[in-house]
Amino acid sequence: MIEKVFVSIGADEEMIKKIRNSALTEDNMIEFIGILEQKGINLVGEYSRLLAEVNSRNLFYQLNSLAN
Repeated sequence: MIEKVFVSIGADEEMIKKIRNSALTEDNMIEFIGILEQKGINLVGEYSRLLAEVNSRNLFYQLNSLAN
């Protein structure tokens, strides 16, 4: 099940091999959760960047329409 989660989020092959070849311990579970956390942080950052880009375009169009 853990392997499926990492495959679905696009984890690198090295991490997937590590998951396949190791027993689940507290130490590697903390590492796996940290990787999931980092992927989530990256996703939120990308979403924020895209949202800012869309808002910037909307502001440009609104200002442009006021000028005309």
